[in-house]
This record gives sequence, C-alpha cells and structure tokens, in this order.
Amino acid sequence: MHVNRSSNGNGNGNGNSNSNSNSDGNSNSITNSNSINGNKKYRAALFDLDGTLLDTVEDLTDSLNKTLKLMDLPGYSIDVVKQMLGSGTRKLVTRALNLTPADSNYGNNSSDSSSNNSNNSNSSSNSSNSSNSSNSSNSNSGNSGGNTANNNEAAIDRLLKLYKKDYESHWAVKTRPFEGIPELLLELSQKGIILTVLSNKMDNIVKLMISHFFPQFSFGAVMGDHPPMPVKPDPTSALQIASTLGIPAEDFIYIGDSDVDMHTANNAGMLAVGAAWGYRSKQVLEESGAAIIINHPLELLKLLK
Repeated sequence: MHVNRSSNGNGNGNGNSNSNSNSDGNSNSITNSNSINGNKKYRAALFDLDGTLLDTVEDLTDSLNKTLKLMDLPGYSIDVVKQMLGSGTRKLVTRALNLTPADSNYGNNSSDSSSNNSNNSNSSSNSSNSSNSSNSSNSNSGNSGGNTANNNEAAIDRLLKLYKKDYESHWAVKTRPFEGIPELLLELSQKGIILTVLSNKMDNIVKLMISHFFPQFSFGAVMGDHPPMPVKPDPTSALQIASTLGIPAEDFIYIGDSDVDMHTANNAGMLAVGAAWGYRSKQVLEESGAAIIINHPLELLKLLK
C-alpha cells in the first residue's frame, strides 16, 4: 500500500510520511497510515468496474477487433486496448479509429509500444479517410485534427453500433473478477459498508455484469453511462449515488484503476484509492491524485480498521 501525501483529495495531507512504492512494484509498509483516515468511519465504497472489479480487457479486445475487421481495419493488442479504456464506449471506438491528434496519444504509456505504433500506422493507411485526414492535419495546423473527427462521425457511429452489438453477446466469455475481489466484497458487506459501482461502460451492460458476476452481494447503486448525464471524471453521477443513498460524499471510499477514476473521486470529494492491479501504472494513479494506492483488493480492509 502506498500513500500519496501530495494529493489534494479528501483525507490527504495529514501526515508527514514520505513512504513510496518500490521500483519492483512492491510498496513499503505504511507506518503512519492512521493519519490518512484517523477515526474516520467510511460508510460506503464506490467501485469502478473495468480493471477494478472485473478483468474485462480480453472480451473488450476481442469484440473491438472483430468489429474493426468488419470495417477492413486492423486490430489492437490487449496492452494497447488497456490504454484506450476508461472514458466510455464512444471514446473507445474513436480512439480505435485514431481519428484525431488529441486521441492518437492514448497508447503512449502502453508496454506494447511497438504494436501500438504498428497498429496506428496500419489504421491510418487502411482508413478510407486517412489521406484526407493527413492532408487536413498538415495543411491546417490551427485546426489540427478537428476536421478529421467531424468528417468521420459516420465511421465512429458505424463502429460503435457494430461494437455494441458484438459486446452485448460476448461480455462474459473471458471476463472474470480479479483475485481477491469476491472476498473483499464479502468483508465489506459484513462490516456494513454499502457497495456501489460507477462505470463509463454502457449502463445496461454494467447492471448485467454485476448481477452475473456478483449475484451473492447487495449493491446500493449500480450505474453506467446513461445520457444525458456526463461521464466520469465529471462527479455528477458519483454525487448522485451519494445523494440517493443519503450518505455524504466524504464518507465514500472510491476505488478505481485509472486517472479518470482518481479525478472523479477528487472531484466528488471522496477518498481516492488507486487499484494497482488494474490497467494503469502506479505512476499514473499517483499523478492523477490517488490518496492511497493498493496492490491487492484485500489491502483496502486495512483502511477500515
């Protein structure tokens, strides 16, 4: 478990320990961890889904690559897809089409950088609008990529429709809970902690997945992407969950594996706990405002003693 003393999130900054995670991925013991929560009694836990509760990336990658193939476009490796996740389904397919410079950097932190570069190159050469995109970007540097995205809304819509149709039938093929998650949910339930879920994945799929993989647990709220509500990192949905349950946001622990989650937690005034077993690095979690980073789900219980 790693404590980020510099974070501005709720519950931080009350200690002077400089504990840091080791370069080998293990964290130093926390000698002053009580200063994080003191006598604070957290009443609810809000979990992200993909990369936090469930290891979904293989099914997501398979569905994405099958639908890209239908459009005569190359697929992506699992490591690259991990870097595309976190901002919702439409953003995922937009990144897969690699239509704008703003989105083309999604793979920079991927460990499979050579695959990412190859796929980006292939995607550009196979896209029906790639030459127009390149010319627009090169000749209109002030508009860098804007016209490309506008001109390819139809491609995004088509891929989104194909992807949703495939994934709705294949979300439980390889997906499984991460090690320690069922045990954590059981312990939290027995402690009277209310369990909730907030994801940028399609709302209907989120509810189906929670019912399928965790039927033995009671959740106070389960919410996915449901327009017109804004997606994370906007805190609106997180705050709505807190309001519906009648629990102040500061009484929530928010557990997620991405920068989007850490920003959401801090924006909502919840304790931001980074899940290092997920799809982003500890560095990303720390730089995004994680108050605490845990390596295994059951480490969360140490915060509740």
